[in-house]
Amino acid sequence: MITGGTGTIVQIIALYFYRLGLGYQIANFLSIETAIVSNFTLSNLWTFSDRRLLVVQIPGKFLQFNLASAGSILIQMIIAFMGEKFIGLHTLFIVPIAGINVDTGMTFPIVGILVGMF
Repeated sequence: MITGGTGTIVQIIALYFYRLGLGYQIANFLSIETAIVSNFTLSNLWTFSDRRLLVVQIPGKFLQFNLASAGSILIQMIIAFMGEKFIGLHTLFIVPIAGINVDTGMTFPIVGILVGMF
């Protein structure tokens, strides 16, 4: 919860700064990736500190972590696109927060179902 919560804060702050010089969709994608890097780092340094990765494992594990996050990226990008198209950019932070909430609400049941199946 702390890692994910920190990732959410990182994503919102990163979006603000990326948005200063980039278009909304690119800034949103980069902010999601920044949060993924944050979550990967915190997960490995703190959450799963009992299972430290070797330096040579980090690139492969990060790629695996990023691929596992692909659904999250897709959900948030679709919601950001719809929000930008139908609501506008004046609600810069409401759309990503809605995307994070929808993504989290969909991810936990899906992971639960998959874990239960295997």
